Amino acid sequence: MIDRYSLPEISNIWSLENKYNTWLQVELAICSAYNKIGRIPDKSLENILKNAKFDVAEIEETEKITKHDVIAFLTNVAKYVGEDSRFIHLGLTSSDIGDTSFSLLFRQALNLNLSKAKILAESLLQKALKYKYTSMMGRTHGIHAEPITFGFKLLIFYEEINRGIVRLNKAIETVSCGKLSGAVGTFANFPPEVEKIALDILDLKPILSNQVIQRDIYAECFYAIASLGASCEKIALEMRHLMRTEVSEAEEAFSAGQKGSSAMPHKKNPIVSENICGLSRILRSNLMSALEDIPLWHERDISHSSVERIITPDSTILMYYILNQLINLIDNMVVHEDRMLKNMQLTKGVIFSQKVLLAMIDKGMLREDAYKIVQKLAHQAIQTETEFAVLLKNNDDVLKYLNEAEINNLFDINYYYKNIDFIFERSMSLFPPPATAGNAITKATVRVILKDEVLDPQGKAVLSVLKSSGYNNIEDVRVGKHIELTIRQNNIINNIDKIDNIDAHDGNNDNGAVNDNIDINGSSKNNMSGLTQKMLSKELKDISEKILSNPIIENFNIEINN
Repeated sequence: MIDRYSLPEISNIWSLENKYNTWLQVELAICSAYNKIGRIPDKSLENILKNAKFDVAEIEETEKITKHDVIAFLTNVAKYVGEDSRFIHLGLTSSDIGDTSFSLLFRQALNLNLSKAKILAESLLQKALKYKYTSMMGRTHGIHAEPITFGFKLLIFYEEINRGIVRLNKAIETVSCGKLSGAVGTFANFPPEVEKIALDILDLKPILSNQVIQRDIYAECFYAIASLGASCEKIALEMRHLMRTEVSEAEEAFSAGQKGSSAMPHKKNPIVSENICGLSRILRSNLMSALEDIPLWHERDISHSSVERIITPDSTILMYYILNQLINLIDNMVVHEDRMLKNMQLTKGVIFSQKVLLAMIDKGMLREDAYKIVQKLAHQAIQTETEFAVLLKNNDDVLKYLNEAEINNLFDINYYYKNIDFIFERSMSLFPPPATAGNAITKATVRVILKDEVLDPQGKAVLSVLKSSGYNNIEDVRVGKHIELTIRQNNIINNIDKIDNIDAHDGNNDNGAVNDNIDINGSSKNNMSGLTQKMLSKELKDISEKILSNPIIENFNIEINN
């Protein structure tokens, strides 16, 4: 995968260094298993475990001669192990090492994507809770239908990403298999008990195979990736629609110095969303290639190998990049609630047509007759830009069944939100908030110290003692307070819908870092969504300013750790 879409933590999984290291891990597990049944002496195993290593450059040079990567690898390892290298790779074929290692590498990459997908789910849930009651227009076929809330829309995305997480978990379980059964899988030259011991060491399960692990195993993983990618594209596509000038209900964050067009300075384009939509197509095309790898000749051919060398790193790296992009998009999106309300008024109230229809039916009118009247008036309202309610009140057929007060009552938008709480409760019972959001404990350290221009009597007293004790190299001393706080993240999640003043840039500078006086360490940043970071930072800043310090004479610094 090109560097533009490669994040180092997942790209490193597919490096030659890690691949050969995984091959060595498998070979050493096999040697340990052979030792347990008495085939490899203790001293030989000790030597192998101590000295077995490899050099990537040397392997590449050897492969130019052997035209076989596994043989080049074994040759290189033997150089460092010496005579005991005769015990390495006993009774095995290249695919025993290659496929078993491939499963391990694929599992590593899927686990990274799983962690990132959970952060995305947390981000979506937090935004869903924040905009739980934010009215907007529901659209079917691109046309105004009935009112929904923006939080409801995001909650649907939350559930879908969680279904993707379920599929990823299943894929990880499926791919956690190995094959150590020899040239055609019959254990002719390799003891079954050694396979069991070695795979237990590697935390893999055995699977019936010929020369290779059957490729439907890996195709399932590519489906989990492609379907999750399609769900991410669905969210990004929605953002593209909402960002259209004619809609303008939400948009991607636009950073300082960012440019939308080389020709048109006014442009703010949905480039992140479009990027996600484009990259997701590659995931789907790679799934097709994975499916085509399933049929192989007899007990195996090599037609799948070249394909997998490309599509496996590319798909897992791209999926990770897409998830990372979408998390940043969701965390920092700008929502125009006023425009949402304005757009709801474009169709002059015809969005209440079903309520009117049902009310007339309840009063005794035949459905077919009621439908014709309501449809005619609704279309007239749009074409003449007349309020739907006004047309209803001036129609004799309608007034035979509904009086003016009853018509007015039909235009209550809160009617559509009466089950929003139920919908959220059901969804969150089906997919409870991720552990990182609900149960994680965060530690924060607040350090308070007097401002430089403020006299520090305690500091002066300590400095005087130091000087009198011979520590003359000390120039100045400032005495402050060190306060440690413990916070449970689910309390932040539960209160998110009560916080109205966190926008796309609140708590962040233009580089995406938290305020200068707040430091979030690396592991905490990786385990919290951006919105959680912002909310936590805001809460800690409020506490520090209002309770823990006197902002007139003191500065404070906050450090957040898991």
